[in-house]
Amino acid sequence: MPIFLGKVSPWQRLHKFLWRQLPARSQQVARLSVVIILGLLFLPFILVWWQPFIWLYALISLVVINAIVWWWYWSGSHNLHSWLVSGSTFTIWQVSFFGWWFFLEGIPWRIIFLTLLAVISFWYLWEWQRIAKKLVPLEVGAGAGPTLVVSFMAILALVSSAQFLLILFDWPVWLLLLIFFLPQVWLYAAWLKSNGWSLFNKWPVWLFGIVILLEIFFLVLWWPSGPAVAGFVSALTYLAITATVRQEIQGFVNLRAFRREVILVLLLLALVLLTARWL
Repeated sequence: MPIFLGKVSPWQRLHKFLWRQLPARSQQVARLSVVIILGLLFLPFILVWWQPFIWLYALISLVVINAIVWWWYWSGSHNLHSWLVSGSTFTIWQVSFFGWWFFLEGIPWRIIFLTLLAVISFWYLWEWQRIAKKLVPLEVGAGAGPTLVVSFMAILALVSSAQFLLILFDWPVWLLLLIFFLPQVWLYAAWLKSNGWSLFNKWPVWLFGIVILLEIFFLVLWWPSGPAVAGFVSALTYLAITATVRQEIQGFVNLRAFRREVILVLLLLALVLLTARWL
């Protein structure tokens, strides 16, 4: 349960009242709340799978469910930045996966998709709940790991969906930038903030990452390959940027770990490019 500090609003009183109705304040109850949230998050995806033409109602239900998640997990947070980082990252990831869901074909892929969604969502919500319980401040890097993993998955889904729409419906580039690139900028800023770094003091680093992401976004949109390849290339580039930025801000104090991260990203990138189907 999140820790409440300072003035207690009516929403926070309601939140604490509902929490007290649970049988015990234990890890089992906390896990149960996460499972219930995951069950609700599955509802929009199942609705679209069952009847694709009701996608608008499914999207509205996804937004409402995410609003409940924001309130349940982060209402009364003593740190506004922590609340914005954790909540916005989770919502962007859910909405981006919802858009990617429309382009998946075959029952096996959709089952894999839902399994991945469940596992990562459970882990992300559980980690932020643990951080809220321990009152770990964002300034010491709390939540940097979960934010990086979920933003990686979100960028994969965003870029894949963007190329799908460009190929199938010939969407204008400015609209793709607005819908699919601006969320990447926000995710990158959220990751920087989750590490406790100021966006104003580190603006050259922030700008460097945005420029690279923009270049890659334009590059992969017109690649003669599948949308999943474009998404993986953009997401792996994002991992390389975050590894470089982290070492730059920290003064490259751990070059061995940095080399290991870069080599891993390059190997994964080579694997994706060599196994991709090119037109």
